[in-house]
Amino acid sequence: VLHWGLTSADVKDNADVVQQRAALGLLLRRLRALLLAFAEAIEDTADLPTLGYTHLQPAEPITFGYRLALTAMELRDCYRSLAALRGTLRGKGIKGAVGSYAPFVEMLQGRPLDPEAFEAQVMQALGMECYPLASQIYPRTQDLRLLSELAALAAVLHKFAFDLRLLQSPAIGEAREPFGASQVGSSAMPFKRNPVGAEKICSLARTLAAGVQIAWSNAANSLLERTLDDSANRRSLIPEAFLALEEMLLATRQIIQGLEIDRQAIARNLERFGPFAATERVLGALVAAGADRQAMHEVLRRHSLQALQALQQGKANPLPDLLASDPALLQYLQPARLRALLEARNYVGLAPKKARQLAQELRAAFAHPDDEPPAAA
Repeated sequence: VLHWGLTSADVKDNADVVQQRAALGLLLRRLRALLLAFAEAIEDTADLPTLGYTHLQPAEPITFGYRLALTAMELRDCYRSLAALRGTLRGKGIKGAVGSYAPFVEMLQGRPLDPEAFEAQVMQALGMECYPLASQIYPRTQDLRLLSELAALAAVLHKFAFDLRLLQSPAIGEAREPFGASQVGSSAMPFKRNPVGAEKICSLARTLAAGVQIAWSNAANSLLERTLDDSANRRSLIPEAFLALEEMLLATRQIIQGLEIDRQAIARNLERFGPFAATERVLGALVAAGADRQAMHEVLRRHSLQALQALQQGKANPLPDLLASDPALLQYLQPARLRALLEARNYVGLAPKKARQLAQELRAAFAHPDDEPPAAA
């Protein structure tokens, strides 16, 4: 029966899914290890206050661990999505050249095994289900879902790497990827310490993003019962997506385990810009004391712009002195109270608590290797 009726598509499409499920099992193990590395880094920095940035401008403070926890939360969600997808990937089955079972109906006529029972035995041996209906191939929308989920994970890793590149820039200088004792940053400029690991992650992520569009075209342009528009590109598209993503996961784990955090730079940036972020806190206290919100907002805005101009001239931030000596504010708050409110290090809300909670959840969910998904179906 196999010799007479089985088409190459019957073999290849089922084999592809076996390989994809095995590859997903490997990626999930890599991702599990990365999440545990994040848990450790989060716990180490859960209480470390640092400036938040919105629009790439200094904003309210958070903690460094909370920023890491934001990435880890998305990585955990990607793990769940990929694990769920892995369990739903289906093969074509054994259906013949156009999916009608016609060759097997003829060959198995009068035998105790009908085409559907024969197909069920094959799929059971492969350890997966098949589509109840298919053409020459399984629906290429399944590839689209697969590439989309892989690209979503790549997007999270890209954002982490891009954020690190910003933090490593001299303008911020708060964190750096690890750098070997004999590592060369630039062949032309010996002083350079380029973030090559993070840049590699961002570069590979682009290939994952582009793959989604190709997978969409494969699904949309497989005409009638099948054309070969997808065949050549799938041979590299899907395997290379897995390979690229594995390298991204390995590189990210290496970075997070060796991450260098410059606490002095963090403190320096908080000293310079933290008082601006804390003006929201001051405004709330003024309103609670009976002040008019709009009037106080204007006072704070005027002083903040004056202080920002001083910073741009290389001076220390004069905002605490400006506010603590303004008669309009002193009607409602004493100078010591105003200065205390402007201490941004204490204005991190629930960030430390939420960061530690996530780290604990990651350890509880991923600390047991016996729970890892198998590499093969």
